Amino acid sequence: APLPVDFGHAVELLGYRVERAQRRPGKEVRVVTYWRVLQPPPMFMSGFMHLLSDPTHIVAQHDQWAILYDTLMPGDVFAQLYTFILPADTPPGAYRLSLGWYILPSQSRLTVYAGNEPRGDRLMLQEITVRP
Repeated sequence: APLPVDFGHAVELLGYRVERAQRRPGKEVRVVTYWRVLQPPPMFMSGFMHLLSDPTHIVAQHDQWAILYDTLMPGDVFAQLYTFILPADTPPGAYRLSLGWYILPSQSRLTVYAGNEPRGDRLMLQEITVRP
């Protein structure tokens, strides 16, 4: 998807960086995401990063929220770091990163928009290659 990408009309993804897109099992994966606030975000909003072996199977994940809600104003820009360890038994191959936001305690996800069109509740990012 072309950047920026709108998540629930609350925040938009400006970009991201994956440190070392080729990793071995048992090693850490680090992804930094860059965001702009569109409107004050909902209380208890949490971001997630999943590593998927297919569209429904999560191999590793990290849920994160590192900013105080009441400090964010429209136009603010922030970075969010996601880290997770590849399980030791992860088979070699290509795995896809998936990114999104959800609201606690309902677990409802923010909609991802392309322009004004809803495009689901997560954004697929690049692949990570697991090496033997």
